[in-house]
Amino acid sequence: MDKLFYVPQRPYLPPGTLRDQVIYPHSRVTMQRKGLSDDHIRELLKYVHLDYVEEREGGFDSVNDWADVLSGGEKQRMAMARLFYHRPLFAILD
Repeated sequence: MDKLFYVPQRPYLPPGTLRDQVIYPHSRVTMQRKGLSDDHIRELLKYVHLDYVEEREGGFDSVNDWADVLSGGEKQRMAMARLFYHRPLFAILD
């Protein structure tokens, strides 16, 4: 577990899949090594009220320019899903 995680006001959305947006900077392999699956990612998105994005964008393997696809509020909620995925001891929220 990481001890500190920073959630900026304007989160970085890396190139890649919808899954990558939640698990960044981890890879899918790292996620699986942690014993997590897409079902876990789905629950995190539901928790931050982004569960509709999976269907809207074509699933976890869909690749988009996420900075253009997601609204400002969706980007911030995606950053919160990322925070919950990483489960740090402390978080700094900007």
